[in-house]
Amino acid sequence: MKKIMLFDPKIGGHHSSYLLYLITYWCQNKLDGELHIVTSPQFPNQHPEIINLIENYDTIIKLIYIETHEYERWEQTSNVFRKIFLEWNIYVRYAKIIEPDYAVLMYLDNLQIPILLGKSSPCPFSGIYFRPTFHYFKFSNYQPSWQDKLRALRQKIILFQVLKKSKFQKLLCLDFYAVDYINQKCSNKKAIHLADPIRIKPVNFDLLKQLKSNLKIDSNRIVFLLFGRLFPRKGIYDVLFALESLPKEIGKKITLLLVGEIPPDQKQRLLSLTAKIGKDNEIQIIGNYGRIPEDEVSLYFSLSDVILAVYQNHVGMSGILLQAAGARKPVISSDYGLMGEIVRKYKMGLAIDSSNQQVLVDSLTEVVNQPELLHLDTQLLDQLLEKNDVDKFCRTIFNVN
Repeated sequence: MKKIMLFDPKIGGHHSSYLLYLITYWCQNKLDGELHIVTSPQFPNQHPEIINLIENYDTIIKLIYIETHEYERWEQTSNVFRKIFLEWNIYVRYAKIIEPDYAVLMYLDNLQIPILLGKSSPCPFSGIYFRPTFHYFKFSNYQPSWQDKLRALRQKIILFQVLKKSKFQKLLCLDFYAVDYINQKCSNKKAIHLADPIRIKPVNFDLLKQLKSNLKIDSNRIVFLLFGRLFPRKGIYDVLFALESLPKEIGKKITLLLVGEIPPDQKQRLLSLTAKIGKDNEIQIIGNYGRIPEDEVSLYFSLSDVILAVYQNHVGMSGILLQAAGARKPVISSDYGLMGEIVRKYKMGLAIDSSNQQVLVDSLTEVVNQPELLHLDTQLLDQLLEKNDVDKFCRTIFNVN
């Protein structure tokens, strides 16, 4: 009977979603074997729905919580180099205790140096690779700085050494453009594409109507949605400053919907800025600041007209694009890296230089004046969603060995 170990000490954002998908798949398909999940001691408090799910099925899933003192030491360590070695040592310790047939690191990127220089893994293992950039030179409009070139070189050197490790089984790469490039450069061909999972649920129109009513959205305005953790790298301030620069006759036609958690150190600034811009520019700005339950996420995308994904130099994939594709909503996205390439290839909307405020102002104005320009090709969107199917993701994870 196969024994599998998943290692993920982080429990926010996509981390909990990935575990929920995997546990659900394991339970519903009654997979043979044991699934051991090593995670945060805070997990049961933050995700009781997952605990209840496991209890409702007659299957062997064991949640192993990292000891509190061990977890707090790791979490509170400010030195990045020291922190990644602490995380790797935690993995090694629990892998020795559990003795799995194989393990999966749910976030490989920051553990590559400890894999090379630290203790040896007690078992065969694979890892999810989120943020390769060394292939970005193949993307149109990509103009790397010398820092980008240095990062790409460093990534390649480290990753290709990791792939030579005998116990390293598969590189589960979320960036499907990177897989061929990696396998061309490495004779062992350990890279495989891993779907970035998303499950699109049918819209409950009663709940949608109720949410619209609760938010008090002006029906005469175009709704722009900025979803997720609202911090500077997401482009929140770039959007606000662009809105502030719009003529009032444009502003009167816009609702900005901000949905997600605000980092504590940004809250006062963000709230005061949205209040000022909303009043001065006659823009309707509506905020729902907090963690949004998984079942409600699709409702916000469904009631919006345009999705904003104006990250600043974002590396890797974005679930926002997939949610937008599922809801059949156009995007205004950063043109940088993988996100820009996906928006262009799948004709999802506008891919722009989101670091340029005037470009953002012009894009918002263009969409307000001519919304019909953002025409979507549903066949292309279906292709993108099919690549990132939840069941594909789960099957890949459970069959990498």
